[in-house]
Amino acid sequence: GNVEESAPAVLQEFFAGNEVEMDKCFTLIPRRHFIYRRLRLPSLQPEEIRRMIGLQIHTLVPYGREDVIFDWVPIAENEGSMDLLAVIVPREVVRRLTDIFHRAHLRPSRFAPSSFGLLNWYLTQQNKQAVDEQSATMLIDADYGGAEIVFYRREELLYSRYLPGDPGRVLPERE
Repeated sequence: GNVEESAPAVLQEFFAGNEVEMDKCFTLIPRRHFIYRRLRLPSLQPEEIRRMIGLQIHTLVPYGREDVIFDWVPIAENEGSMDLLAVIVPREVVRRLTDIFHRAHLRPSRFAPSSFGLLNWYLTQQNKQAVDEQSATMLIDADYGGAEIVFYRREELLYSRYLPGDPGRVLPERE
């Protein structure tokens, strides 16, 4: 069946059947829906940076400003300018997810790219172990239909790519 039609009932059934109260709903959106762009902007002020990205959005993605939702993550400061990662998602993707949650009587408190969810999971698993500051870490989230490959250094996203296809053709079957 259609996920958009069946998901609300499945979510309601889970919360009712497990007597779980839902006060926060942190939602990871698959990487394939996002566009990431590395930028260097001549400001260190968050509101000014947000305005600059908004003015440039039509040159960064094949959508109009009104058709996207964006945010940014600082990477490094360089003599009055900011290196950053612009994170952009079509507004329709968020609207469809919000509609699913609304019909399930849930209120999503935050949406984030799955790349950042992978990073948070990895950092939690590291449990403050000594990490080589210069080494990059590669995480792969393989699923039917595709795989997300993400590279991090320290707590910084270096690269993220969604590769469509069946990872089962690459990954050996478990015995």
